[in-house]
Amino acid sequence: MTIEWAMQGIMARPGLDLLTREYLLIASCTTLGHTVPQLKAHIDAALKLGATKQQIVEVILQMTFYAGGAAVSNALSHAKEVFELHKS
Repeated sequence: MTIEWAMQGIMARPGLDLLTREYLLIASCTTLGHTVPQLKAHIDAALKLGATKQQIVEVILQMTFYAGGAAVSNALSHAKEVFELHKS
């Protein structure tokens, strides 16, 4: 029910394109720091929507002053794992 509400309700709203929404979710998951499965899923979704690895890294790095260095470092490590999966 939550997935349906989020994906068909919030994500389908007008005003922001899906890729922008994915960038926002990557930033949010980075800041929270404890949402690893969701972070990886949104990085994967952003890549599938056409984001570049560099853009995703920049989104994560932008969170340094808000999330802290440790959270950003962890998010970059998780992003690297997702990037590796997209090589094949």
